[in-house]
Amino acid sequence: MSFSTWWRLGVLLLLALPVSVLADEEAGGQQDEYGYWSNFYRIPAAAFSEEIFTLDGDKLQRNALAVGAVALVYTQDEEIRDYWMDHLKSDDMDDVTGFLDDLGSPEGGAVIHGVTALSAWVLDDDYLMDTTALSVQSVLLSQAFAETSKRLTGRERPRDSGGDSTLWGEKGMSFFSGHASGAFAAMTVFAERYKHRPLVYWSTYGVAAATALSRINEEAHWASDTLAGSLVGWGLGHLTLRYSPFETSENTVLLPSVGEDQLGLMLHHSF
Repeated sequence: MSFSTWWRLGVLLLLALPVSVLADEEAGGQQDEYGYWSNFYRIPAAAFSEEIFTLDGDKLQRNALAVGAVALVYTQDEEIRDYWMDHLKSDDMDDVTGFLDDLGSPEGGAVIHGVTALSAWVLDDDYLMDTTALSVQSVLLSQAFAETSKRLTGRERPRDSGGDSTLWGEKGMSFFSGHASGAFAAMTVFAERYKHRPLVYWSTYGVAAATALSRINEEAHWASDTLAGSLVGWGLGHLTLRYSPFETSENTVLLPSVGEDQLGLMLHHSF
């Protein structure tokens, strides 16, 4: 792994330290013996033992559908790239995808999580602080998987391949997309923990999808790279939530209040 990659992952790891400590303190420091930090090895272990190498029929069917979808898109990688470059790419599109590219970078992720952590601290919002800590964890795990995959497969990026999508083992860094996996790893945590808020749920998944697609426009990844990365990030996000040592519901929720003669909002807080 290059120095640049280690440095970028280190940025998020340094952010995870104070955020996880604050989340633990706000939870009363009562995490179980398998707490936040132990999940950095428990979640990858579960990914292989519970999700990939499994005999569960439903999971096997799900995995087959995911692999089949990536394989199908792989057969169309060059056609998708050519269509995008000929019909979708433009200066305006470049501006949008350039912004999303920065947003999905480790530096962008650090800024986003830093803002949500600061907001949680200022508002004394335990649930948001816990969500931020889980999102950082999910992103770090997704990047470890992405970097490992890139070095094992060596697939060439579109901009370095001369248009040939079949160049593997060439020391490339295309499969799978770290931006896509990181975006979905982060946004899945936020979306699922705030799924009772449709605007948050759909906007977070929308940002993740747009970030993944931006990598096609930047010629940094083939379509199959972004799809595979998105699926891995989504899966790791759900595993992170499954093993979460934090509370699973918000203490404070804004709910609609409807009566015969009134229409408004009600603030509900549980102690």
